[in-house]
Amino acid sequence: MSDQEYQAETPTPVIDAHKCTPKTVFRDICAAVRQWWPTRPKYSYGAYMVVFMLTCVWSDYMALWSMDSDNRYDPGHGPLVAQIFNSAHARLSTNQGWMNLIIIVMVYIVLLTLINRFWAATAATFTLFAVYAVATVIKCVLRDEIILPSDLNFLTGGGEGDLMSFIPADLSSMIAPSVVMIVTFVLICVALQFLDGRSMFIHCSWRHALDSKRNIFGLICRIVAPILSIALLASYATGLGQQDSAVRRFLDYFEYTPQQFNTTSDANRNGVLTSFLSLVDVKAMEPDPNYSESAMQALNSKYAQSAQRINTERRATLTDSTVINVLSESYADPTRVPGVSFSEDPMPNLRSIMQSTTSGLALSPGYGGGTANIEFQQVTGLSMTNFAPSLATPYQQLIPNRPTFFSFNQMWNAACDGSTDCSVAFHPYYQNMYLRGANY
Repeated sequence: MSDQEYQAETPTPVIDAHKCTPKTVFRDICAAVRQWWPTRPKYSYGAYMVVFMLTCVWSDYMALWSMDSDNRYDPGHGPLVAQIFNSAHARLSTNQGWMNLIIIVMVYIVLLTLINRFWAATAATFTLFAVYAVATVIKCVLRDEIILPSDLNFLTGGGEGDLMSFIPADLSSMIAPSVVMIVTFVLICVALQFLDGRSMFIHCSWRHALDSKRNIFGLICRIVAPILSIALLASYATGLGQQDSAVRRFLDYFEYTPQQFNTTSDANRNGVLTSFLSLVDVKAMEPDPNYSESAMQALNSKYAQSAQRINTERRATLTDSTVINVLSESYADPTRVPGVSFSEDPMPNLRSIMQSTTSGLALSPGYGGGTANIEFQQVTGLSMTNFAPSLATPYQQLIPNRPTFFSFNQMWNAACDGSTDCSVAFHPYYQNMYLRGANY
């Protein structure tokens, strides 16, 4: 057969261009995914348990690392993950490590039973404790204080944008690797959720809840499990602040000794998460067995008589005066600093005014951080020593929860027939900080 005859008899292949369009390719991919989707393997609960334990342990690593002031993140000493591991692995089996782990497990269970998606709950748990650890590192550097429950008011009060401006330059390099660590973990969990044939951790069919015993049992578990897990976490948190609670008796095994007057010291001893949770349910004051209405009336009568006796010789009323009280956290008399001398007085004008009128010295109850508490004491006339050690910030933990609150400046309002124009407070910074907008 000649070449010409062969070519004539061989049919020319016809390419169907329609089958190669993006639309058909996408349709074929979707069909393949639909065919593969029901055949995905279901990961065993044993595999879940392994991942559960690893996530809890790593979250504990991050919590322990957040309180390691000797090993802050240094970009020149390797990846962030390696630095966290090197900083915390030796302390995982300490009392603070175990107490952190208890809380991590309970929070993980709460999220798992609420979300009912294992990989989504795992991603949420990791993200929560990673963010808390990084925030604790930053606040400990700035204020020598851990993240407190009252600090969450910054987020609910619209101050989240201001928080980022507080991060010092030497810690800003930690933000990028922290974000990479969190995003990487979340993406892995998303991929595993996609590949896992077991979509729900607790089997539950809301549409066919009563069709079988399995569905009925799953529905009951789906409802009861979140309630029990939340109740367990809540009872643990409230029990931390009660001296004779079952939680405190249980934690005696770990030598739990609260030091809530100093949150950093408490976190280093008992775990940063235990310190945080112990401040969730705050008791403002320890109950006094002698406190009663009759006792308060007796004190009022006693001091009313003393005031009447003293005021008989006075010709002026306090509320007739205009009182201007300026609180400056940056002002101090440098001549009173031990070991420092000056060739001339650095504040001669103020010294001259002090010598020509009533003047004196004021002893500040704090130095450095915690100036909001000093402001509270100055504005209200109430000392922090009156409150329980767990009351870390009255502006955020006490006043917003009280229908009324006494402060001495209210005497001027009372003298003006209840008008609030006679006593005015100003602050130069954002009103959402320490809830000043509501407190003032």
